Amino acid sequence: SVNMEKAERIHQRVQLELERGSIQMNGFSSELPRVEQRQVHTAVENILVDAEMRQFLVQAGIINREGTQLTPIQTIGDGNCLPHAVSLYMWGVQDKKLHLRSCLARAMEEDTGMLQERWAHQRRARDATGAV
Repeated sequence: SVNMEKAERIHQRVQLELERGSIQMNGFSSELPRVEQRQVHTAVENILVDAEMRQFLVQAGIINREGTQLTPIQTIGDGNCLPHAVSLYMWGVQDKKLHLRSCLARAMEEDTGMLQERWAHQRRARDATGAV
């Protein structure tokens, strides 16, 4: 599938960057195994997916409407779930040293107003369509 091909490219790119020393992961980071067999996929899904939350969100009509397939994943409960989830999606590991969060905070601190303008533009576009 396209997602598996993308995941493989990301995995290869991260592996190359780790070998070059461009990025470093700490010894407590966890890497997802490559998924090739259905049994492995099911086992990994059982570990990663927050099944109770998925059931609640689907029943409440919050996710998976109109053909979307979103799945809540389990992350470290330290108040940084969004950076952990993004890191898990991008690199296959939870960033326990909060490198991604630090980069995001630095980018926001150094922002010259571009982020606020982008947010305002998206808000105007959403308001114009009447979307929620």
